[in-house]
Amino acid sequence: MDPGGELAAGRDFFMTNNPHRGRQNRSRPNDSKATVVRPPTTSRAPAVPQTGIVSWETMALQEALAALLLPGASHGYQLVTTLRAELGPLWGTRASRVYLTLARMEQDGLLTSTRVRQESRPDRRLLRLTARGRSTAERWLAGEGSGDDAVVRLAVARVVLPSAFDRLASALAGSRTDRLQRLRELRQEARDGFQLEALDAEIARAQADLRWLATVRDRSDDIVARPVAQRARKARRIAASDTVG
Repeated sequence: MDPGGELAAGRDFFMTNNPHRGRQNRSRPNDSKATVVRPPTTSRAPAVPQTGIVSWETMALQEALAALLLPGASHGYQLVTTLRAELGPLWGTRASRVYLTLARMEQDGLLTSTRVRQESRPDRRLLRLTARGRSTAERWLAGEGSGDDAVVRLAVARVVLPSAFDRLASALAGSRTDRLQRLRELRQEARDGFQLEALDAEIARAQADLRWLATVRDRSDDIVARPVAQRARKARRIAASDTVG
């Protein structure tokens, strides 16, 4: 079953955004390996939510893609290239999952797409945010939400909104401080089983996150001054030419 034609829409995004279509047109957007390695999921929620700063299980891919579109229209290949360039070996999400997410975002009214015909290359879809999509991206870059995807937020902010980088790091630190306080309160009430040790582990992670965020804030000027990776710059130029055309 494919409710709403979601898989077909994702496949269309993949086929019209992938510059290497001839070599990859057998890819399946619903491949179970289309994301980074993830732990087995269960129907029972954990007693204490994950608080690690690099939490790919809770990565807000939709929000990250919307934020990358804030500067203007782009295409899927540029978005994938930018995330790969910024996050390097930590980025393990396949392009097929990205295009599936973009198709879902269009269905949900977060973006619109226009097919761009090309003579010597596969056609592309030029993506633009709607007002709803822009609001989603701006709230995410302002620090709204749990902050478990802090690494991705800061990486995207560095590229699309460097003036807000330090402010975002401060907001994420504030969220993490609140979480640390709640964990300490839970620890005071914990008695049974392995609860104390589990909470100690989460407290240690939250403290490590805060130390890391403090370092990021101290180095924020140097971080935002780093140039965008060459591959990402090339993809941006292609997107700009599509927009002009």
